[in-house]
Amino acid sequence: RAHPAHRPGSLVALNGGGPSTLLRTIDSGLTWAPVYTTGYAVAVHPVQTTTVYAADVSANNRALVARSTDNGNNWTTVELPDANSAIYSLALNPLSLNMVYAAGAINYGDGAVWRSIDGGGTWSAGLNLALGPS
Repeated sequence: RAHPAHRPGSLVALNGGGPSTLLRTIDSGLTWAPVYTTGYAVAVHPVQTTTVYAADVSANNRALVARSTDNGNNWTTVELPDANSAIYSLALNPLSLNMVYAAGAINYGDGAVWRSIDGGGTWSAGLNLALGPS
């Protein structure tokens, strides 16, 4: 999904069936350069458009959220508290923009939702939404 305007600093995520690559332009879309390789989810803050969130997986199979507040120049990552987890979607609460949601799976099967109330600095334990028969 592309940033609303292809102006300098615009970001776009590309997915070819595997991990997405987050690209940035500094010349209004003439050229694009990679700034982050991520899993399957990216969200851009609707007001502070230089703040970007990207889902990824840590080396020990925990979902993590990477956050950049400078349009992809620097990234900090926060690992989610649940093992064997993955994120497939990220969203910001339009009524409280420091509230970020991540949806995905725990144990690579049961659905889960995580929440951050501080802009992605810390995350709650995943709310397990068991999807299969019990």
